[in-house]
Amino acid sequence: MLSWFRARRAQIVKPPNAPVMAKQEQRTPVTVMDVLRDQIESGPEVQTSVPDGVAQLAEKVFARAFDAPPPPSFPAVATRVLALARDPDADLNQLVGAVQRDAAIAAALLRIANSPFFAGGEPSTTLRAAVQKIGISQVVEIVMGHAGRRYYQLASPQELALFPTIWPKLADEGMANGFAAGRLALDLPGTRSERALLGGLLADVGRPIALRVISAMIMEGAPHDDAEKVLATLDEIAPAVGARAIASMNLPADVAAACACEGELDVDAHIAQLVSAVGAVQRRGARVWRHANSVSTHAEKLTLTPLVVRAVFVQRLAYVEQASKMFG
Repeated sequence: MLSWFRARRAQIVKPPNAPVMAKQEQRTPVTVMDVLRDQIESGPEVQTSVPDGVAQLAEKVFARAFDAPPPPSFPAVATRVLALARDPDADLNQLVGAVQRDAAIAAALLRIANSPFFAGGEPSTTLRAAVQKIGISQVVEIVMGHAGRRYYQLASPQELALFPTIWPKLADEGMANGFAAGRLALDLPGTRSERALLGGLLADVGRPIALRVISAMIMEGAPHDDAEKVLATLDEIAPAVGARAIASMNLPADVAAACACEGELDVDAHIAQLVSAVGAVQRRGARVWRHANSVSTHAEKLTLTPLVVRAVFVQRLAYVEQASKMFG
């Protein structure tokens, strides 16, 4: 595993040089890379270099993450809801019956149905009424979001105290990845939006696992590194840590395929990895151009237009805010 990390650490992609455009070339159509340059150059300042000591910290965290117990299996209620979402003969009674088996998810649906997101009409006092008010497609999103969010939850208040600005963002960004992936899948052929949603939801699950390892190291006496160094470390090792975590969740094979990050990816996995890479660009770390190239690669595989890629950037930011309000 450490050899994988060292190979990834050595992978540095330089930003493409902006071409000097002659007058006759000034009407050249906008490309995906043009959109990425605009996103990177027009926003807040990009981190100029990888902080000192990231490589050493990343190797320590990487090794400890693979010695730690695996995360729990994906909740049975979420797996059942995924199956119902794929079944054209499934009805409302089956969906309500599946959801009511998880008290926490049922309570979340009732709370959301009566929140400002779905204001108007009579208050929903039963789970059935809440499901009808929210709509089946959004119920699936909420169930998946609630189930996935538990992988981003804190293990203890001490961890939050160590990184109070990082922890809440990890959960909101994980939800945003899922919602953005599910939304994009609706517009592309050959996809299943619920699979893309779950793939996006779990695309960055290695980040909270790695942050827990760093927190444990600090509580054992290791130096408390600053947020910039910690975030750079998470970016380095999260994909491999997340892949191991997903493999331990006992997901159905076709669903697990949507969460793959290496090898031959199916269309839903490309969507999930695209959205995850968009999030990495928006974090504006020192490896931002490497992540931009990942966006470009997945966009090409999905044959996305520059306009669609630009829309994904906008939608993901909107979903970060929505997730904070809906699940916070």
